Amino acid sequence: HVSYQGAGHLFGMPPYLPATVTKARHPHTGAVYLAGGNPKDNAFAAADSWARILRFLEESFGQPG
Repeated sequence: HVSYQGAGHLFGMPPYLPATVTKARHPHTGAVYLAGGNPKDNAFAAADSWARILRFLEESFGQPG
């Protein structure tokens, strides 16, 4: 488990998207969901967590071949 100070709930999924989105409107209900965090910490968390995910997958399953 890794916790990123200042990051919200939706950072980095999928990776390398803009980190400025901290809220979203549901397309059907119109409800606004607050994801929290701030752009700087979300961007760091997205990049760092994606590198950790790739490292875990490589260590667990090997390199793609």
